[in-house]
Amino acid sequence: MVPGNSSESTTGTGAYDLLGVPLPHSLADHGRTPGRAQLTKTVDRAQPETRGHAPAGQLPGRSDRKFRPDIQGLRSVAVILVVLYHCGVPGVPGGYVGVDVFFVISGFLITRQLVVERRRTGRIALRAFYARRIKRLLPSASAVIATTVIAFRLWGPPLQSAGVAKDAIFTTFYAMNFRLAAEQVDYQNVDGPVSPFQHFWSLAVEEQFYILWPVIIVLVGIAWRRRFGTALGRILAAAVVSSLVVSIVVTRDNPISAYFGLNTRAWELGVGALLAVGTSTVLRVVSRPVAAVAGWLGLGLIVTAAVTFTAGTPFPGSAAAIPVAGAALVVLSGLADGARGVERVLRPPVMQFVGRVSYAWYLWHWPVLVLAPTVLQAQVPWWENVGLSVLSFGVAVVSNILIEQPTARRQLRPLRWIALGVAMSALVAGTAAVVAALPPIGLDGGGRAATLDLSDADGSALTKLLDGADLSDAVPANLTPTLATASRRPPSMAATRIFSSPRSHRACTATPRVAGPSSCSVTRTPSNGSAPWTPWRSLRAGG
Repeated sequence: MVPGNSSESTTGTGAYDLLGVPLPHSLADHGRTPGRAQLTKTVDRAQPETRGHAPAGQLPGRSDRKFRPDIQGLRSVAVILVVLYHCGVPGVPGGYVGVDVFFVISGFLITRQLVVERRRTGRIALRAFYARRIKRLLPSASAVIATTVIAFRLWGPPLQSAGVAKDAIFTTFYAMNFRLAAEQVDYQNVDGPVSPFQHFWSLAVEEQFYILWPVIIVLVGIAWRRRFGTALGRILAAAVVSSLVVSIVVTRDNPISAYFGLNTRAWELGVGALLAVGTSTVLRVVSRPVAAVAGWLGLGLIVTAAVTFTAGTPFPGSAAAIPVAGAALVVLSGLADGARGVERVLRPPVMQFVGRVSYAWYLWHWPVLVLAPTVLQAQVPWWENVGLSVLSFGVAVVSNILIEQPTARRQLRPLRWIALGVAMSALVAGTAAVVAALPPIGLDGGGRAATLDLSDADGSALTKLLDGADLSDAVPANLTPTLATASRRPPSMAATRIFSSPRSHRACTATPRVAGPSSCSVTRTPSNGSAPWTPWRSLRAGG
């Protein structure tokens, strides 16, 4: 759910969208046009389209700006909403709609880039396109994934280490949305531990779109050489309507699958794509005063959704139309009107700066928020989460300087970038696989759990035992099953009785065996429930 950015030129005017797509620059701004030997797949040089379309290589009218500060600022709005939502800040319970804003931006920018390239050169260089995606996305993402896996191995809850490492493998190959949907994770109502890679689901959706959409454009260009723009617009419109209908139906029947699915989110990307394809039409029919009003209305729709939507709002479904329409109106406004519209509040330097590092900030902020309670041994209130997010913003700035900017300046042939991408992904996935195979840290302690016959135990008797028990921080070595085993094959909660003493905050987990007495661990359990290895908490985390 988030933005990628950084300059590809020394002018400082370059910027990138959620997944590293350059903001609307002419093709020349991305380096020289690839030669024939660099092309994986090409479309034969197209014939000029009928009147009403721009000349080759140029989108018409006053929208033809090399840099769109309104889009850069809109990306800032989107990432700030997402971060505030993740921090639990009151007043923005629907901040998750920032992701939908990013989808519209990405659909617009990627389609504009591809259409401009085809109109300019008559072909689309798929190899060069995918190389640019790797160049912009993988270095920062790989650094975050590898760092997070190692950090959770060293400082995270031991029983979550293997699961986090497995999540990292799915994340590396942009399949986290499939994993979350398969595990039926309710993104807005998470019950239990959350993955530090959960936020990568939106990046997975976008990358899947990035893989498929250029190929579709190439095929449309082959089938409709002379009427490329018209054919692409009609196909897009049909796809948007179909995906929206699917989103509404699936959100009603299976909301978790709807939340993470490309099929239910494609229409949001498609709305942005339609704006790119229909730029000439927008400029013909939308006057500057109307565009200015549309921009302010669009920003109002986004903010309204962020402050009125809640975790109980069926989403995406039809509700997503509000932030999607808002984002589309802001982008449309920038096409037809610049300085007089909503760009006034989107172009200040602070908004541009946040937009410039928003990709890195999005990548870093969530792992920090997820790991903090374990490291601090305390539940973290929303205002401290905000402080942690500010800290992660600083990390994002450093990441932008040390990773994104040097990578953007590095000039390699497309095949070399693709090879580097494969190598980076293999290295990160290999690291995660090793961590997943290692036994948890800190679960081989020398403590011993008292063996009790709980067949006729009641709460009052256990409370008396707990109040008189010795407290120890050592992990019991004689639990059946062991904590490491329980994390891989946890007992059902129906078969696990949890007893606690409210006065001393001591807890005992009784996990029945097939026969015989149960192992009961008496251990120190803080009242805030933050102990990372406490058996009752760990057994729940294993589920």
